[in-house]
Amino acid sequence: AAAEAAAEASAASAVSRTPEQAAAAAWAWWRSIGSPTRVLAPMVNQSELAFRLLARRHGAQLCYTPMLHAANFASDEVYRQDNFDPHPSDRPLVVQFCGDVPATLLAAARHVEARCDAVEINCGCPQGIARRGHYGAFLLDEPDLIVSMVSLLASQLSVPVLVKMRTVRSREEPAAGEGVEGEGAAGETAAAGETAAAAAEAAEAAAYKRTVELGLALQAAGCALLTLHGRTKEQRSMPCDWRAIRALKRALSIPVVANGGVEAPEDVAACLSATEADGVMSSEAALENPAIFEGVGASRAGQLALAREYVELARRHPPRCSSVVKAHLF
Repeated sequence: AAAEAAAEASAASAVSRTPEQAAAAAWAWWRSIGSPTRVLAPMVNQSELAFRLLARRHGAQLCYTPMLHAANFASDEVYRQDNFDPHPSDRPLVVQFCGDVPATLLAAARHVEARCDAVEINCGCPQGIARRGHYGAFLLDEPDLIVSMVSLLASQLSVPVLVKMRTVRSREEPAAGEGVEGEGAAGETAAAGETAAAAAEAAEAAAYKRTVELGLALQAAGCALLTLHGRTKEQRSMPCDWRAIRALKRALSIPVVANGGVEAPEDVAACLSATEADGVMSSEAALENPAIFEGVGASRAGQLALAREYVELARRHPPRCSSVVKAHLF
């Protein structure tokens, strides 16, 4: 009863906040979990407890569960037991859900809000299964739906609500890989240079207009942190556009985490500098080399040592099936 009363009080406070108060609360939460700059991404069947603990040993400061299906999680106790694996040493922890029904997302989040530091809505998955299931990046063309999901959860949960998304292509946005023109165009005179800079700013604003507008709408709905992958859902193998993340970061008043384009330890600092983001989230590079978070490059000897560490952790904290272990090792 006391926990329910605390949650209700927190929800009531969230509803009555001004934008300035909401931003201040988001930053207070971010600082309370250590202002993490190295973040392990949510990965289906691969960011389970044993791997999260391995990543934390090697510098990850914030970890995410695998993406969980809200409908299954809300209704199926067996699914919850098989797929949610909290541990006292595994904090701070974000639990990520996918879905398209606000009430179902809320019901799922109710089961975890007392055992995590935040809940996130997946608006970034570009896979075909997400198209068929109507979730992930395939919700980005329905901003009102995403806003309604964030608004409901932010007004009812006792933990912050986060969103992970991809860039949203605008009509004016450059084709994949082209980038935004203007940054390297120096004029012959100071006036020409100023004109080129202004043109570059205008081009960037147009290119990322829909992405920024959605980010602002989610912030207004109560989102406390937004993670942006710098590709559209169609750009699977194109270079990650860090300028999109920078444009979003400059527009928002809440923390922003950058995702995409990090392949080696030195890329972490480069990404933070280029995007001005508050943290960097890694997925594929971290799977290959969890030590990326502590600035150690991949090597055969290093990966063998990491594999032994992972096996030891997996023995102590068995994943839900052997295929999860196999995927990490082979």
